[in-house]
Amino acid sequence: TEEPNPVSKYRWIEYIIKFSEPVTGFEQSDIYIINGEIMDKGQQFKKISDTEYTISVKSEDAFMYGALNIKVIVNENAVVDEAGNGNEYAESEELLIDLVGPSINLYPSSNQNWKQSQSIEIEIFENGDIGLGGDFFVPPPNELKSGLALGAQLQYAWSTSETEEPTQWTTLNVAEYEEGTESTTATVIASGLNGKYYLWVKPINVKDLAGNSVTDTRKSGEFWFDNIRPTMTITGQ
Repeated sequence: TEEPNPVSKYRWIEYIIKFSEPVTGFEQSDIYIINGEIMDKGQQFKKISDTEYTISVKSEDAFMYGALNIKVIVNENAVVDEAGNGNEYAESEELLIDLVGPSINLYPSSNQNWKQSQSIEIEIFENGDIGLGGDFFVPPPNELKSGLALGAQLQYAWSTSETEEPTQWTTLNVAEYEEGTESTTATVIASGLNGKYYLWVKPINVKDLAGNSVTDTRKSGEFWFDNIRPTMTITGQ
């Protein structure tokens, strides 16, 4: 078999099956798919020539679990060549279908104690433990995830508004990380602020190797800052 990309964000994958010479007797029933099945609409098992076939595979389980490995297998002696020789056993490499994009968390997410400054860690991580089956969460087998793609960036802004997105942003350096890693971090240090503020975080090019991305701006809870020094008066009596 000829594999597509090793990671995909789609539940529908097309495979190309090529034989080294013309064969006969190849049927859809000769194909076994782990964690998937051949699609049941249209020409999803298609003969291109006596040496080449295509199949379109779907994985409904990937939708429920968020991420699954899929594999295509053709057992030996499924077809014969002109001389009557049966084929050898063949299987594709595992393809990871990853439907869950990265997430962004803030630590701490709020602090309603008056402080002069505050350090907030922003974590970008591959969300491999959340399924997409409606309002419930299902851990996928082995916490499968494709890992972060390179190039993630963040912007941030402090604002006194809880509802209106800021118009001016500051670029935030993200810690260096290797492609495919599960998480990376960045740190915001607030100082010199007075009053109640919200930290807004905007992801830029934050995606995993399957192509799932996170684009929604995040907003923290309240942080309380006080950098006004007490004043006093001294009077004589």
